[in-house]
Amino acid sequence: MIKGRLYILIPALNEAPNVERLFHDLAAAEHVAASHDLALHTVLVDDGSTDGTADVAARAADAE
Repeated sequence: MIKGRLYILIPALNEAPNVERLFHDLAAAEHVAASHDLALHTVLVDDGSTDGTADVAARAADAE
């Protein structure tokens, strides 16, 4: 039973090389949060990246 929610807001500017690892780590954090009856919600805010950060983030989120 979920007792609470944890929201993480992440600003990103040209972070395409790092996003995949970030989402992988967040998936692990989601399991830890769940063990404490918390639902983890992550919002990545693309701040005008020109390196495809948003596309990489979308693919990484689908993969996790």
